[in-house]
Amino acid sequence: QWGCLHMDGRSTAEADQRQQNQVAHQRRLLRLGTHVLYSRQFSRWLEKRDPEKAAKLGGCGSWVMFRDYYNHPDRPIKLAGSNFCQLTRLCSFCASRRALRHSKALGQRFDFAMAGDRQLVAHMATLTMRNDADLPAMVRRFWGGWKKLLKARENDRRRRVCNGILSRFAGGFMSGECKRGSGSRLWHYHGHGIWLAPRDDGRDYWRQLQAEWSRAVGHYARVHFVRVEGLAGGLREAAKYSVKFGGASY
Repeated sequence: QWGCLHMDGRSTAEADQRQQNQVAHQRRLLRLGTHVLYSRQFSRWLEKRDPEKAAKLGGCGSWVMFRDYYNHPDRPIKLAGSNFCQLTRLCSFCASRRALRHSKALGQRFDFAMAGDRQLVAHMATLTMRNDADLPAMVRRFWGGWKKLLKARENDRRRRVCNGILSRFAGGFMSGECKRGSGSRLWHYHGHGIWLAPRDDGRDYWRQLQAEWSRAVGHYARVHFVRVEGLAGGLREAAKYSVKFGGASY
């Protein structure tokens, strides 16, 4: 069966796919340009505080190179190289690439786990804390509380029981994020994660999670627990917090 051909000899399907690749490429260029703009703005603020890092940050993303598989329209246009500063905690451009790598690696692990057990579904968990002026102490308290939950899960595994909240999940990950209130100037530290739980088992997870998390951090703490519709989007949402430079004020 013959397909409709364009003047360059490529089929309509290939031409449509190539057009889709070009549209996706333009959108990506806009995102990358926004990240580079944030890095430039931050580098000017950083010049008087750390000139060496400011210079590296100011030159990051000044050129980029892409690989276009013209003879293989089914393959997307990929970023092939750039002058990366590798300051992922300061640079929005480098942090976005790091977050993308993390979300892809996590997606592979989640796909493997869910392929082995079709009853597993993904949930997003958000763990909060009381606002405080001492950020280092908050970070230590948060991850200290998280270690307590992991320790309880390990104890349950050795005793072959299922008492702790994390024992009810097949696995998952947790990432932390901090913000500062514009009015109170207090720090707000919280975590987001994706966890795998059995499908529709009727358990009221969030109540037990809130009780155990409040005990772990030493005060009443709110939690949010909801099923994820679309694992890839949920992973990107939970892994992208290192790139929220847009609302920063220097």
